[in-house]
Amino acid sequence: MKKILRAALVVLLMLVIKTGVTAQVKIDETNLITRLSGLSTLAVADAEKYFTDHDYSLFSKQTIQQPTYSMDLYKYKIKDQTGSYLLTAIGGQVASSGCITYKEEEYQQAVKIITDMGYVPGESAGKTIYSKGNMSFLTQKKTAANGSIFYVMTLSDLVRVAQLAGIKK
Repeated sequence: MKKILRAALVVLLMLVIKTGVTAQVKIDETNLITRLSGLSTLAVADAEKYFTDHDYSLFSKQTIQQPTYSMDLYKYKIKDQTGSYLLTAIGGQVASSGCITYKEEEYQQAVKIITDMGYVPGESAGKTIYSKGNMSFLTQKKTAANGSIFYVMTLSDLVRVAQLAGIKK
């Protein structure tokens, strides 16, 4: 019986490898905050798979060189839609994730969720930063060239960012 099960497993693995079937990336999509939190724990390749599975495509990528590491900034969009997702990665790992929305309701809902979770707001250079422990949720209201209002929101685990960047306490 064990030989049959082993043989079946080997055949199944060969089939998966041969057909290129890959596992689906699972993210808690209860709300924007849980989605961003899940994205912030992934390798860039897994985050890209998540986005392509949800019809997003890479819109832009920029590399910023730091003295001891480099940081990649990714922006994913769905064609003909205004909102987008943002990723900051260090060493192939997502360090923080965020989104841009033109929907005030989505912004207000995210702020309500984050404050209900016990994050404390503070202001810095025109940005509101909600903090709790090592977590930071940054929000900023901006105006596009065409006059449209949009909101940028980013969730970061500051300890993870420091670890990925190799920064010692």
